[in-house]
Amino acid sequence: MEVLKQKYLVLQTAFLGDAILTLPFLQLLKKKNPGVLIDVIATPANSEIFQSSPSVNQVYILDKKNKHKSLFKSIEFIRELSGGYSRFYVLHRSFRSAMMSLFSGISESYGYDTSNMSFVYKHKIKYDSGKHEIRRHFAFLECEITDEEYNTLPEMSLTAGQTAVVENILANNNLVGAAILAVAPGSVWETKRYPTKYYLNIIEYFCNIGVKVVLLGGENEKLLCGELKINDSVIDLSGTLSIVESKMIIEKSIMLLTNDSASGHIGMAADARTLMVYCSTVPEFGFYPYNKKSAWISVENLECKPCGIHGFKKCPKGHFKCAELLQPMEVIQKMEKMLDLR
Repeated sequence: MEVLKQKYLVLQTAFLGDAILTLPFLQLLKKKNPGVLIDVIATPANSEIFQSSPSVNQVYILDKKNKHKSLFKSIEFIRELSGGYSRFYVLHRSFRSAMMSLFSGISESYGYDTSNMSFVYKHKIKYDSGKHEIRRHFAFLECEITDEEYNTLPEMSLTAGQTAVVENILANNNLVGAAILAVAPGSVWETKRYPTKYYLNIIEYFCNIGVKVVLLGGENEKLLCGELKINDSVIDLSGTLSIVESKMIIEKSIMLLTNDSASGHIGMAADARTLMVYCSTVPEFGFYPYNKKSAWISVENLECKPCGIHGFKKCPKGHFKCAELLQPMEVIQKMEKMLDLR
């Protein structure tokens, strides 16, 4: 007679970057509990990330903006889904997530102590704001973690079809064997975006020394990327690639230049040399690139920085010094040092 496997359920319905940084937790959860099936609740936009993880058994989509917009619909969703799970890990700290845990019927529930309505969770995990996000998630494991495990990078696997898509793009744009600089200039929040005029200076500099520049971003970043296509050495792939396909492009690049954004976390999944530019935010929030070959750059000693954990549409002070004072040549020099070109 077949023995039914134990099943864990994980909820992560935050932003794209948060979803990517959940993967190391899932990988260690699977490693520490090899016989367990791990299912994930994700948003439509982030479902691809979890579907690409070798550690995930099944992905369920919670459409918070449409089908499950009301709290009643979200509760109905979890009540229909949650049978058969022995543990429920809720990595999202919202009121909706707490209510879903409350009505899930899963007794062994885990949530952060700073979550809305944290009292609904049987196991409250300390949210340590001084640690990297992946290390905060590792606290849910409640077991010993080695130094090597603490540096676990996100795993995202490509299908044969996705690999073929990227290989065709590389071939059709004469990028096979070329020195490629991947640039992801976008962010959901404007005050986290390094100025377009400065990106132009950096792109022009690297084009002049024979580097091909590939622009990456979502559909909503096509206009921004279009402004950066200054010549034929710049290939704009914004809005054309999936998340895991973008990861493969980054793997083929000598470096990724990006803002404090989800693209930097894709760089970690690619184990790529990544330089993250911080404007209104700071590395201390716990979302910095953490593989050995990567780094970040930021204007220090501004009284108004950071102005918020996420960012704003416009600089609250009206001067945007956190970006304007970081000159493109400083960024170029940092990149050259990382590339050992100096």
